[in-house]
Amino acid sequence: NELLQRIEELSLTIAQQKEILRNLETSRSDARMALNAVSDPVARLPVEVASNVFTLCLPDDQGYPQPDPQTAPLLLLRISRLWRDIMLSSPSLWATVHFDLRAQDSSEYAPGVAAWLGRTRDAPLNLHLSGSISDPITTVIEQHAPQMQTLKLRTWFNEGQLLEYMAPFASLRVLKLFGTRGITISECLQYLDSAPRLDELGIGSDYLPMGDPIPVLHTSLRTLQLWEESDCCPSLILKYLTLPALEHLVISQSCGADGNVSGFLARSSPPRLRIHIGGERKLQHLGLVPGLSAITVQCTHFEP
Repeated sequence: NELLQRIEELSLTIAQQKEILRNLETSRSDARMALNAVSDPVARLPVEVASNVFTLCLPDDQGYPQPDPQTAPLLLLRISRLWRDIMLSSPSLWATVHFDLRAQDSSEYAPGVAAWLGRTRDAPLNLHLSGSISDPITTVIEQHAPQMQTLKLRTWFNEGQLLEYMAPFASLRVLKLFGTRGITISECLQYLDSAPRLDELGIGSDYLPMGDPIPVLHTSLRTLQLWEESDCCPSLILKYLTLPALEHLVISQSCGADGNVSGFLARSSPPRLRIHIGGERKLQHLGLVPGLSAITVQCTHFEP
């Protein structure tokens, strides 16, 4: 009985000492935070100003930084609790990102993608995806559809997956499809028809089958870019498009040679148009645009 009582007393003393140790560790952490608040110049800035400073730390990767623990914003999360709080309270720091999903099973990226996009809250989202799109990734992206502003895709889809993936993005302003596989001209047209606020569209693919296209009149699109990849140009889409608000048309050399351009220009009849032509080919179809009051033609090498 005495031994059992002694063990109980020692256990109680150990528990009390552990509690004291935890309190000391908390006090030390608080003291470090107080020291940081005194010595850290960021602590003396308003949160909005500090957030703008952190924005300047983001890597300049053509405007779409990839998640990397060695660079901002992930790197700044580990500096101090104050910096972490500021980072997590600044949705715009997370709202422009490139996810490279070129793994055999891209679904393994879904938790990380969900965590990252969750930090954007309701900020306008600029997203670049490359690789394959699995169903878990699609689910995560669809949850943030209302805030999608720019979407760049270099990826491949299963048949019919494009419309399921993008149809909810009614606020989308810029869409770039380059090096994309598994989509058809028909799907591109259907999506364009369901995105009334779209301002800029770029299409480049090494394989773009017709599908069952239905002509589309879009009154908001101002910039259209078409370029070939592996000797394939999506200029056939012009046969089914009417864009009266078009201001800037970018076409690669082989696309510019296509007779679909003449019918498209005559049908759309934009009042002012700037045409950027790849290579040195001249368009012979400009006289077919009634009401065209101003036009600029530039012949140069084009990179999407």
